Amino acid sequence: MKKTMLWGFLSGIAVWLPLVLADAVDEWILDRGATLSAWTFLLMPVVLLIIYIRHDRKYKPSAKRIAVWMGCYAIAFIPLWIAFYETHGDLIIKQGSRTWMDMNGIELMFYGFSAWIGFFVLILLYHGIAALIHAVRKTQEDR
Repeated sequence: MKKTMLWGFLSGIAVWLPLVLADAVDEWILDRGATLSAWTFLLMPVVLLIIYIRHDRKYKPSAKRIAVWMGCYAIAFIPLWIAFYETHGDLIIKQGSRTWMDMNGIELMFYGFSAWIGFFVLILLYHGIAALIHAVRKTQEDR
């Protein structure tokens, strides 16, 4: 179980790093608000799902292990949320102000929550489709 907790925590950090790098490219190279980081924001739950499907098909983890992994994944973002809240998003990537309502850097603040929810929904969708395929195959075999 300790290994599951460690992998969940490390996964949270590994998923967060591409977003920070994409935001750095947006701010320093492209000089835009959230072009590359928006795509990264949407793509990372899908990447996690692909890794999850491979792991699920190979090891068949229990629901308890999945819950522990997801909990530790979410815990990895708590220090990041606190740091970004306290520094107004300027801790790692200096955010430029482009409008009267500066929402730049907010993707870094809410990324952990949205990625977790997106990943969770994709897992439910995956298991629903897998159960449906299994039921269809079973009814076809019974004929």
